[in-house]
Amino acid sequence: MNAQEIAVRQEIRQLLAEAGINKETIKDFAKQCIQESVNKGIKQAYAELDTETLERIARNEVKSMAVSQIRNDIRGPVENALKNMKITIEIPGLSQYPVPQDNKNG
Repeated sequence: MNAQEIAVRQEIRQLLAEAGINKETIKDFAKQCIQESVNKGIKQAYAELDTETLERIARNEVKSMAVSQIRNDIRGPVENALKNMKITIEIPGLSQYPVPQDNKNG
């Protein structure tokens, strides 16, 4: 960096300091600008969606939630039923290997 660039940077720092602007105020300003842009983009995207698209999105979300809830509701009873099953595996050419079971049910 040459002497002229250093002088310009010092002058810019001095002007910013006189205006009460520092790194934190610049960060806050940048965050505010980004948030405003994001909010504007969301509002515009929402305004461009038609009712049919919104209904489709809602239906898909409800369907996903319902499938998840049903899966969770039946998982326990199915797992319990499978725990109590007796299974025998037959492999041609080999003897039978029963799956070990506890002797609670006889």
